[in-house]
Amino acid sequence: MYNPKYIQNPEDILLKIVGFEKFSLIERYIHLIEEWNKKINLVSRKNKKSDIQWLIIDSLGITQHLEQNNIIYDIGTGAGLPGIPLAILTEIKSIYLVDVTQKKIDFLNYTIKDLKLPINVLRKDCRELYIKNSSNVVFIAKAVANCKKLLSICYLSIKNVPSLKIILLKGPSYKNEIIEARKYFKFKLEVFSNIHKYESIILVITDISKL
Repeated sequence: MYNPKYIQNPEDILLKIVGFEKFSLIERYIHLIEEWNKKINLVSRKNKKSDIQWLIIDSLGITQHLEQNNIIYDIGTGAGLPGIPLAILTEIKSIYLVDVTQKKIDFLNYTIKDLKLPINVLRKDCRELYIKNSSNVVFIAKAVANCKKLLSICYLSIKNVPSLKIILLKGPSYKNEIIEARKYFKFKLEVFSNIHKYESIILVITDISKL
């Protein structure tokens, strides 16, 4: 085990997390993001390769909170974060990348075909996303919206799937978001430090209902 606080080279961290064989897939994924980002806004145009590597490292911290039989929906996935890195690293078979923007959907379809990943892409507004009730459904999200807004836009699914678990990647200022969200929703909350990225926080939200 390493301490992410003291390892500054993101390429070294990625190699330690995924191993040599899967590292080549990560490198190809980064290349595709960089190429498509010249045409459409997947990530900030200011982002260097190392910045994209850190986004992937952040995403991979979620693996500690998932099980192989989970049915995962990556809400507002954009460039496929965190869903595509999870598909590369784990053996989870049911991963759905959800986004409403057609250009991003085109990128996602191209990328999963290029990388030969067994995952699905849905062009859908999360407000209209209907999920069948299952005890294994998990929503994941990174940099989509604050907690209150995300719970609001996902509420149709929350009503249909009482056991729904939502996992969010956040920064150290997450507490204000939780305070605001609790004005409108009741939920259980677990807070974890991301084992792969210093000062990254993982929120696990369950038992959600409106006040």
